[in-house]
Amino acid sequence: MLKDGPLRRDIDRVLEFRKNIKPSGYPWTTIDHRRVYSASLYEITSEHVSSICLLLLFSRTSSAAALLRSCVESAVRGTWLLLVASDNNVENKVTERGKDKGWPGLDQMMGAIEGHHKAGGLLRRIFTQTGALNDLTHGGLMQIAHRMGPYSGQDTGPLVNRICLRNASNALALMTCALYIDGNDLPAVATVVLRAADLFASLEMAGNAPSPNQGV
Repeated sequence: MLKDGPLRRDIDRVLEFRKNIKPSGYPWTTIDHRRVYSASLYEITSEHVSSICLLLLFSRTSSAAALLRSCVESAVRGTWLLLVASDNNVENKVTERGKDKGWPGLDQMMGAIEGHHKAGGLLRRIFTQTGALNDLTHGGLMQIAHRMGPYSGQDTGPLVNRICLRNASNALALMTCALYIDGNDLPAVATVVLRAADLFASLEMAGNAPSPNQGV
């Protein structure tokens, strides 16, 4: 397990952020497939964030990075399903229960969310590009290069750690905000956004990272 240091402190901060923004006793406006499925995807996202942090805590950087695509995708799917998907889209997911069919691609869902909320490309700025997430998940050149670089065998490469922490935190913040937006609880949305900003300002390994579109 990592001893005290910048990465250990950052992991602790992300786990504390996860605990602080967790909806407690959330009052659903209605119970239906859209909201039940989205609530499950929130829990999946939250668990992935915890797992990524634990993997980093035990210096399993490659495994943490491989989980990023699943973490981001569960958050984007949950947000799209809750706030953007048509009733037909939702029922298609119910019909295809147990099968991964009918889901739009990750970039397509991001674009739909951004367009629906006039977000101006926000999700593409806060998440690492889909191609890079795929590379990290499937053992592509980014993972290979990490093993061949100066941190080979140590699993402490600051770039990969930064990608993990920022993407995981952003995924959880996105999905949590979606829940509050669905409930029209705008003060809660603002609280999540402010806590996320405080988190990133405090991160020692990841606080000054350039945007994902700049190569991180």
